[in-house]
Amino acid sequence: MAPGTHGAGPSCRSRPWDPYTVRLPRGGARRSARAPGRTTDRTGGTVTGSMAAEVELAQRLRAARRSAGMSQTELAGADLSPSYVSLLEAGKREPSEATLVLLASRLGTSVEYLREGEHGPDETRARLALARARLALGDGDPSGALAHLADVEVAAVSPGLRRQALATLAAAHETAGDLVGSVAVLEPLVAEARQQGRRLEGARLSAALATVYLRAGDTYRAVEVAELAALDLEDAQLTASDEHLRLVATVVQGYAERGDLAYAAHRAGQLVRVADDQECPRVRARVYELAATVAQERGETAAAAAYVERALAVVDEGVLNAELATLRLVWARLLLRDPRSDPRTALDQVERAWPSVQARGTREEQARVDLDRSAACLRLDEVDGATRWALSALARLDGGRGLVMVHAQLALADALHASGDGVGAVRAVDAAAELLDAIAPSRRTAAAWREVGDRLRRVGDGSGTVRAYDRALRDAGFPSAVPLPTVPRARVR
Repeated sequence: MAPGTHGAGPSCRSRPWDPYTVRLPRGGARRSARAPGRTTDRTGGTVTGSMAAEVELAQRLRAARRSAGMSQTELAGADLSPSYVSLLEAGKREPSEATLVLLASRLGTSVEYLREGEHGPDETRARLALARARLALGDGDPSGALAHLADVEVAAVSPGLRRQALATLAAAHETAGDLVGSVAVLEPLVAEARQQGRRLEGARLSAALATVYLRAGDTYRAVEVAELAALDLEDAQLTASDEHLRLVATVVQGYAERGDLAYAAHRAGQLVRVADDQECPRVRARVYELAATVAQERGETAAAAAYVERALAVVDEGVLNAELATLRLVWARLLLRDPRSDPRTALDQVERAWPSVQARGTREEQARVDLDRSAACLRLDEVDGATRWALSALARLDGGRGLVMVHAQLALADALHASGDGVGAVRAVDAAAELLDAIAPSRRTAAAWREVGDRLRRVGDGSGTVRAYDRALRDAGFPSAVPLPTVPRARVR
């Protein structure tokens, strides 16, 4: 199943028509509880036999038209009369196969769905494939999820199921590291949800899309997507919803990663005050975690620690196991950045978070935990353990080329330097610089270049240090200060 394969058709309400921008109710028509094989017509009477199927088709047709925001005249177009469509929706006429094909095309659904609802063979097969894809994704197997989703033919299923399948496809692409593929699926889904007024669903999709943009380093687009969706919810007076808080949290994260830490801290403070009044512990924990991250970026370690403690206080370990694991890792990373803290406490938090990350986390998330372990071991002067965990992170990433791979190489360099293997340490820094050169500039790459420069300075490579620091400045948006366009390669001495 590939995104972007939508067909074309006549216009509807003076906007470009897309046969897949239709939302249908999930339940289809409801059978009467009064007798098996019976259903209720529009006047409240009951019908039996083949008439029941005709009435159910009529009900699905009417629901599909309303979900599409079309009048009977618009659905009729030039091929049918509005009165004929009215008779079809009343169950007083049975459409021919050609008419059903025409109506399904205009409504963005399938003939099978109009005839059989959610119980048709195509719909059943698609639901089974989607369930298998979600199980594979939950097991950390995005390749398996993508393989199952390839069996879903989006043009042959109901609009609701199509949207679920596409949202799962986007998540599978993201988990597999294909951020471009995830964006290609989510952008039209977000546009469709906004066009059809499905605000809460659009907010959830927008939050997912903004998160992907953040991972890709496009903080400006991430903030734009999240703010637009948040405004939609504010217009609908849904500011107290979980979706709205998540969107605003994404906006704050975007400003923080963009480097606007003062404004990010201001918005985070507002968000915390709102979260304090929320009953949902998941929402409050997420907001406190974000506030801790912003405070940490500003160098306010004490405030960051206080926010993490507040988050841990509202999380129920039995109910929110994944959120608790995330908070434990945030807490551990704060401790590891503070030279006065006890690294044993940080390592204990990491190990307590590990079962959840092992069960549900991606390879990148598991590799980050290995890097936390390596950093803690290094602080404890357990050099062999630091080296082992850095190598474990590299093995989990298996040739990846993202920022986590850069940090894994730098962690290995630190461990090898501590063990006295200067040559191996320089080679690891060299590998990190080569990987970093291929990543699009952002605030994160600027910070990584600074770390490369720190390591090169430690081994005495003066010219390499200058060039790495210069690259950090350029990636952060400052003009170049060194008249050498090439990226430094660490020299093995």
